[in-house]
Amino acid sequence: MINHSKIEFKKIETLLQKGKFSLAYNIIIENLKENNLLNRDQVTLKLLMGQCFVKQGKFQEAIDIITSISTECERLGEINLTIQAFLLLTEIYWRMGKIIESKEVLTQCEVLLEGLSEEKSKRKGEYFHQKGSIQMRQGELDDALSSFQTAFEYQKENEQLYNLGQTLNSIGVTYFFKGKLNEALKSYNLSIEFKEELGNPQQIAIAYNNIGDVYHTQGELKKAYEYYTKALDLFKESGNKEHIFSGYHNIGKFFHQKRDFVNARDYFTKAAEIAEESKNVFSLSENLFHQILVSLDLKDPKTTNIYLEQLQRISKGNPNKIIQLRLRVAQALVQKTTTRIKDRMTALSSLQSLIAEKPVNHELLVIAMLHTTELLLYELKLSETNEEEVLQELKNLASSLEKIAQDQQLHSLLAETYLLQSRLALIDLDIKRTKELLMTAQLIADERGLIKLASTIKNELELLKSQLNNWEFIIEQKPNVKDISALSLIDDLVQRMIRRKVYLSEREAMDYLTEAKRLLKTWEKT
Repeated sequence: MINHSKIEFKKIETLLQKGKFSLAYNIIIENLKENNLLNRDQVTLKLLMGQCFVKQGKFQEAIDIITSISTECERLGEINLTIQAFLLLTEIYWRMGKIIESKEVLTQCEVLLEGLSEEKSKRKGEYFHQKGSIQMRQGELDDALSSFQTAFEYQKENEQLYNLGQTLNSIGVTYFFKGKLNEALKSYNLSIEFKEELGNPQQIAIAYNNIGDVYHTQGELKKAYEYYTKALDLFKESGNKEHIFSGYHNIGKFFHQKRDFVNARDYFTKAAEIAEESKNVFSLSENLFHQILVSLDLKDPKTTNIYLEQLQRISKGNPNKIIQLRLRVAQALVQKTTTRIKDRMTALSSLQSLIAEKPVNHELLVIAMLHTTELLLYELKLSETNEEEVLQELKNLASSLEKIAQDQQLHSLLAETYLLQSRLALIDLDIKRTKELLMTAQLIADERGLIKLASTIKNELELLKSQLNNWEFIIEQKPNVKDISALSLIDDLVQRMIRRKVYLSEREAMDYLTEAKRLLKTWEKT
C-alpha cells in the first residue's frame, strides 16, 4: 500500500495557489498511476484535479469529476472531503450562472458543517465566501459584504493567506457594486499584497482587471485600458479560460465605448471562441448580446441577425432568467432599428412590458429603460395631441431610473439620471429645478470620484448660467414641448447614456457648447 506521505498533496496545492495549473495537473496524473492507492488518497487527488479544472475555467470537466467522487466521499464517511467537493461544486454553479443549483449544494454544505468540530472553522471561511458570492450575484450587496467579512475573519484566524487574498478581492467587488470606489480600490490593492506574497499571477490579474473596472467607471479610460491589458497578459499565462474570456470581453467593451468597432469586434470574437470552447453558455450569451450591440451601432443588419439567431439558439429551453432577458432585450433593440413606425412602437411596447416585470439584473433593466426613453422621445416628435402624456411617461421613467440607481447604489447612473431629469425640467421650462438637479448631480459625481462625469456636469451648469437671459426670453414665448425638447438637446444626452459615455472630452465639450448656443440663437431669430 502506498505511503500517504509520498503523495505530493502539499506541492499540488501550492502549484494551484501559484496558478501553475498544467504542472499541478501532470503531478496529479502521475500520482493517480500509483498502484494500491488508498481510496481516500484517490478521492483527494481527483478533488484536486477538479480544482485544477475550475481554475482553468473547464467547468463541465470539473462537474463530471466532482460528482463522480462526491458519492464515494460520503460512502467513505469523509465528511471534510465531501464538504470540499460541495463547496467546489457551489462555485462552479454560480460561475456558470446556475444560482438555484448553487444554493442547493451550499445548503447541503451547511448541514455537513454542523457535524464538524475541529476543522469546522477552516471550512467555515470558504463556506461564507461562497455564500457571499451567491448573494452578490443576486444583488444582495449588504448581505454579501457581511458574508465576505465573516469569511475574512475565519481565514485570518487560520492564516489562510491564499483565501484572504480572494476574499479581499470579493469585498472590493461588492464595494464596487455599491458605488464605493475608493473602498473598492483599497480592498483590491490589499488583496494584491497577499497574492504577491504567494506569487499567484492569476489572482493578481483578477485584481488588476477589477481595478480597471474602477477606472472605467470613473471615466479614466486610458488607465482602465492599461489595467485590463496587464490583467489579460497574466490571464493568458495562467491558462484560465473563464478569466481569459473576461479579459477579452472587457477590452471589447472598452473599444466599443470608444467607438472603435474594429477592435471591439476583434476582442469580442476572441472572447466568444473561449466561451464556446469551455461550453459556458452564460458567458456566451453575454458575449453575443454585446456583439449584437456593436452590429446595431454599425448598422449591419446581416451580422446582427446572425448573432441574434445564435442567441436564440442557445436560449431555447435554457431556464436561466438572465439569458432569457438578454434575448428579449436584444430582440426589442433589433426591432427598434427598423424604419417603420409600427415596428418601433412594437419595440417600445416590448421594452415597457419587460420593465414592468422589474427583472433583477439591473444592467439589462437600465439598458431597456434607456432605449425606452429614446423611443418615447421619438414618439414625442411624432405626436400631435399627446405631447404632455408622453412627457409624463418620460418623467416617470426617469424617476424609475433614479430609484434603481439609489436602491442598487449605482452612483454613476444616479448622477447621470439627475442630468437627464434636469433636461426634462428644462423642457418644463423650470429653470430653478434644472439648476438644482444639475447641482445634485455634480455633488454625487464629486463625492464618488467620477472625475470626467463631474467635469461634464460642471460644463452644463456653466452653460445654463451663461444663458439665463436667453432662456427667460424663450420662456416668455411659451414654446411647445417639441420645440423646447429640441433646444434642450435631450436626444444627445440619451444617446450618450446609451453608449455609456455621458462624460465629454475637451473637444466634445466645446462642440456641444457651441451647438447649444447656436440652437438658442437660431430659435430667438425665428
